Amino acid sequence: MLIAAVIITCGGREDVCQRTVASLAASDWPAEWPILTIWDHACEGTRQHRQQANALNAIRAGIGLEPDYIFFLEDDVTFNANLRHNLVRWRPLRDGWIGMASLYNPTIYELERSDHEHWFRAAAGAVYGSQAYVLSLDTARFVATHWHEVEGMQDIKISRLADRGGWPIYYHTPSLVQHVGTESTWGGGFHWAPDFDAAFLSNGHAEHVPFNGDRYIGDELRTLIELHGVRSAIETGTWSAHTTRELRTMVSGRVTTIDTTDEHLVAEFGPDAVADLAQQDIAMVLGDSREKLAEVLAAHDATDHPVLVYLDAQGIEYPLLEELDALAADPRCRDRCVIAVHDVQVPGRDWGFNWVDWRGEPEPLTYDRIAHKLPAIYPAGHAYHYNAVADGCRRGIVYIYPRR
Repeated sequence: MLIAAVIITCGGREDVCQRTVASLAASDWPAEWPILTIWDHACEGTRQHRQQANALNAIRAGIGLEPDYIFFLEDDVTFNANLRHNLVRWRPLRDGWIGMASLYNPTIYELERSDHEHWFRAAAGAVYGSQAYVLSLDTARFVATHWHEVEGMQDIKISRLADRGGWPIYYHTPSLVQHVGTESTWGGGFHWAPDFDAAFLSNGHAEHVPFNGDRYIGDELRTLIELHGVRSAIETGTWSAHTTRELRTMVSGRVTTIDTTDEHLVAEFGPDAVADLAQQDIAMVLGDSREKLAEVLAAHDATDHPVLVYLDAQGIEYPLLEELDALAADPRCRDRCVIAVHDVQVPGRDWGFNWVDWRGEPEPLTYDRIAHKLPAIYPAGHAYHYNAVADGCRRGIVYIYPRR
């Protein structure tokens, strides 16, 4: 996992900003995670206008580093001593729920809360205070693209655009960042986080949370596995392998998971995590799923079919279209495989979904956008349906299978 910190500041605040950088460095922030200071060098416009422009510059600078997440900071904050430790163990980040989060809570209204997992979900319209936002790369790109479509300071722009893009907004509890000083940089009201804990240390306990906590996905997959006689399972996008382990309980044949890295898995379960999967008869394949899925399918025997393919890989170059091509190229998959595509926009629902840039600009991931790939996989026809209920991270999913 790579997180890049970007700090907005301006002339005359050198000492304040230096203390913020020093506080971040004094935490367990790793040396390989960049820290960028973005200066407001403008000479014209109000302080509010200049700060908005500098905030956009900071987001663009973070995007240019292509990290997994951008840590957007104002220049007058101090940090929890165990920041990295807590972040990599925080379930919304660890399990890829986050499009936008905040590590600073000046008493934001809560929609949903999990005390034992140290998060609450906020109403976007109640969000304020951009002292410490965490943005996924996809969210940052969307926000930068649509920046001028929302009026207000950067805290309003970022939170409302994240909501428009379909990303829920999570807050860490307790706050891991505190606002210091006594007055606002641009003249607004000063606020702080009453729940800030400078010494908080997560115990890192990892409960089994397949399908990002959505139990209904597991129920639906079991129904489809029984209905279509599925014998094996392939997953793209391992992350911490909670879903992979659940797939192992669903099928009698092979279970394979594909990802470009085992970093998230090892961070949660330790250096023996891959070996532990092997002991559970789960194969982990490292590499780009656009290439590796075809190789994994080629290694399957006739008795491994029909196969369930759970497509949940993400990244800068979204691999889904090429993954579907790999399924179409394998004759044993045609009119037999069952496909589940996670993070899809479900019509009429407010559940989360991914944005992709197949056409050069962000667009929602939809069934219609991939439908042209399906006749090659199902020459005799296919059927599909979306999830009708959602739990946990509340993301959309579409199930695709042979027409019966």
